[in-house]
Amino acid sequence: MSKIAGHPLFMKPTDPGEFIQCLICAGWEPSVVFDTGSKYCLNLKPGLIRESIGALRKHPGLSRYTHALTRIVRTSSSDEELKREWQQNLRLLRALFYTSAFGTDRQREKLIEISHNKQVVKAMRYALKKETTIRKGGIEASWIAVLFADGSRTSVKEANRFNCLLDPDMQEWLRGYVGKISTT
Repeated sequence: MSKIAGHPLFMKPTDPGEFIQCLICAGWEPSVVFDTGSKYCLNLKPGLIRESIGALRKHPGLSRYTHALTRIVRTSSSDEELKREWQQNLRLLRALFYTSAFGTDRQREKLIEISHNKQVVKAMRYALKKETTIRKGGIEASWIAVLFADGSRTSVKEANRFNCLLDPDMQEWLRGYVGKISTT
């Protein structure tokens, strides 16, 4: 077995320590680690989800995606509800990597679908508030589009905080998501 194949980033976690190693890997780009490791976290048992989120919340230096991950479910939910929410909401959070705000109609509809999930939107806002430095291009347009599509005053305010750093044409395009209603 190669060194990389045995790395916790490429294995389904069995305890909170492995869960954290699956999502945070020193020396690697945080979004790449989240994208790679989170796919192994989709089918975890409710007890492991609760313990792992608790441990992750205490971990310093989380990336935007891992901050959002700590808030995508209500850990007080029943086991069945927690597992369902976890799988659904983690898939939606992961979709932000592959869904372009400027892409196909299907991609734009996916972002609008994400905006209808209030738990994920709330987690996204939480994660963005943790951003200490706001820089041009630092936030994916998919995040801004989802917040605009949510349409709540809080989400629009947070979207504008990052949208104002983009080129005027991009700003206008993304503001077009405000108040969008999914056709699916």
